[in-house]
Amino acid sequence: FQTLLLCSQCGMGMKMFAISYNVGFMMDFLNPDSVSTYSTHFKIKSSGIAVNCMLATIIACAMALLNNLFPYVQNTAFSAMSASAKDSAGDMGGLLKVAVRYYSGSGPSIVIEAASKKSRDLRAQLDGLSGAIGGAYFEGFDIGVRGTIRKLTEKQSGLLNTLHDRLKAILIALATEDFAESHNLIMDGIAEPCEKLAESVDALLVATTEAMADGELDGSEKANLRLLIADAKQAVTELSEEFDTVRKTFDS
Repeated sequence: FQTLLLCSQCGMGMKMFAISYNVGFMMDFLNPDSVSTYSTHFKIKSSGIAVNCMLATIIACAMALLNNLFPYVQNTAFSAMSASAKDSAGDMGGLLKVAVRYYSGSGPSIVIEAASKKSRDLRAQLDGLSGAIGGAYFEGFDIGVRGTIRKLTEKQSGLLNTLHDRLKAILIALATEDFAESHNLIMDGIAEPCEKLAESVDALLVATTEAMADGELDGSEKANLRLLIADAKQAVTELSEEFDTVRKTFDS
């Protein structure tokens, strides 16, 4: 039995359990001091230890089969929608920061190819988000707070799609950038404000997506969003001022 089992193509787990049961039963059966009950003379005893073990194994195998035969919900469109929205917002902000760092460099690199690949992945992720938003409607028909969350996520999805289209255009332009002397001269003056603005936008985008996850905004969330909006506006102002300063120097 053990030779056939070891030579078979069954899984390692089955081999381990089958051999352990076989060896254990043989050792106990041959032990003259054993008080265990076994089926003898080709008669099966319901109280036999081997019979009970076999019944338990059959029940376990049947439960494993039923678990695979009967469908059950492993994931819902609503949960997939919420998770995808958060991931998309984080990826969008991260991709923006990568684009800014690349453009702040002194020459082309393979980073732009990685960013373009990430942009295509993000496009597929946003397409999946749209499908999850549509499917989430039929899970609750927009009744109660789930409907509020779905509609907010739908609005956020539209924003993310618009941002992706614009960011994709930026990446196309970055891929053809020659990093001439004029480019380096301007970026030396505005690289830091650009990075600060990218950080502010990323933080605002992620915070907005997380705040809508429960369908309502409490006082602390509102205060935090107002602060992040003010930070983003301030970053835009600082970048505009620095660019104007560098531009005037460049023109002279």
